[in-house]
Amino acid sequence: METLNTSEASNPTNKTSLILSYVYKDEEVGVVSNGSIDLAKENEKTSVLAKGGYGKKISDDLTLAIQNRYFIENTSSNNARNRFLTGLAYRDSDDIYNSLIKYEMIYDDHIENEDYRHISHLVNTIHNYQWNRKNIFTFSLGGKYVEDKNHYVTRSYMGYLIGANWRHYLTEKIDLGLNSAFYLDNQQNRRYGMGVEAGYTFNNRFWISVGYNFLGFRDRDFFEDDRYTKGAYLRFRLKFNEGLFSRFAGS
Repeated sequence: METLNTSEASNPTNKTSLILSYVYKDEEVGVVSNGSIDLAKENEKTSVLAKGGYGKKISDDLTLAIQNRYFIENTSSNNARNRFLTGLAYRDSDDIYNSLIKYEMIYDDHIENEDYRHISHLVNTIHNYQWNRKNIFTFSLGGKYVEDKNHYVTRSYMGYLIGANWRHYLTEKIDLGLNSAFYLDNQQNRRYGMGVEAGYTFNNRFWISVGYNFLGFRDRDFFEDDRYTKGAYLRFRLKFNEGLFSRFAGS
């Protein structure tokens, strides 16, 4: 339990938080699971954050992961967001090809106003192929079904996203990349993304990059960051493998 009190005249704060959590890990069968609940009261507002995760190493090449995150910003207004994610990660023993296939459900209620509701179902696949030490090609293909309600107006649609990235290492630490993306839906909307980036590797799994998108767009369901937004960006990246994916259940 944590309590915070400030006496600023313009913005006094009285906040109390209670966090309960557990972690379970069995290395013999390759299972890890965890869960937590965070109750916070700040002045007259009470928030709830509940998270749970499960990961299992099915084989040396295949890992299953399941995660759910539920958040209420203010219990008195019932504005809630739930995100459910499950997927399979594959990595071959030669580390030439790896892939991720995932399903995600996002549910928003009363986020923008009392009449707002959003639910989306997404299926996304990401494939990574490295045929030599200097070149990596990544291809992604996704689809979603969305239902939106706002001020008594309800709409539903289906959208599709295709993305590709080619990265070339000039040295072991420095790389250059090309990014492209194409989005379309059944309402005749089309959006394009195209950009370049340069990255620096700090170790085998973590690097930082800067880039610029000449064409870009945003999609709140397919990605939460601004990777395809038009303009300059700064990004931290983690190299994907099944070990990192299995640990996301504990994040």
